This record gives sequence, structure tokens and C-alpha cells, in this order.
Amino acid sequence: MFRKIITKVSLLTLIVSLTMIGTANATVTKLSDTATSRFTYISSLELGFDIRSDGEVIANADLEQYVGDNCKAVIKIQEYRGYWATISTDTETGTYDAIAGTSYQARKGYNYRAIAYGYVYVNGSLVESAVEYGPSEYY
Repeated sequence: MFRKIITKVSLLTLIVSLTMIGTANATVTKLSDTATSRFTYISSLELGFDIRSDGEVIANADLEQYVGDNCKAVIKIQEYRGYWATISTDTETGTYDAIAGTSYQARKGYNYRAIAYGYVYVNGSLVESAVEYGPSEYY
């Protein structure tokens, strides 16, 4: 009898504790509600990367900017050879946005990744830059 009472009290204490934890979490502000942009001129830099079943590696960089005079997007495909070697590159410029894209026929047994760079210029001077690294994928 005494053992059943202790078990029930312990279970009740656990339930109350879990309820309080849930209540505490409900008052936490989500990071996404308070986060602000880390850039002044760059609106977004997106990296696209895929290795198709036939081994074609495709990568693109899509840069959009707020208020600069012009911008430049650079995309690089890299192959891991004990170090990351750049094997294909494309650069495109634009007034409000720039999209660079490149491809490469992969060799079996290697890891590949892409890196996207974005640059914004005002009066010919670089005012802001960004870089995004894609995940490494094995082919």
C-alpha cells in the first residue's frame, strides 16, 4: 500500500514538472520573430547545387540587392582531392540581381561542393559581400 502511494506521488510530481516545462517554453520568443537581416545592401544570396544521376554537377548563385549600383554573383564547383580544388567557375553581373551558373561532369569516387559569392558595388567601390558554402556530396 505504502509503495503504491509513493509511486502515485512520484508520477504526479513528474506530470506536474513536465507541465511546468511546457509552460516555460511557451513564453520563449522564437529567434525567427526577432532576427534581422545581417546585410545592408544584399537582399539575398542563394546557392543551388545538385549532382544528377548521370554525374553532371550543376551549381548556381542567385544574388539580389537592395540599393547598390550594380552587383556580381560568382559560383564555383569544387572537387575534393585532399584539398578543395576549384574545377568550374562562372561570374555574372547585373544592376539589381545577378545569376551565375556552371556545370561539370563528375568523376566517380570524389566529393563535390559549390560556393556562391555575392558582391554589391556603389560608385565602383565594393560596399558589401557574402559567401555561402554548399554541402559536400559524394559521387
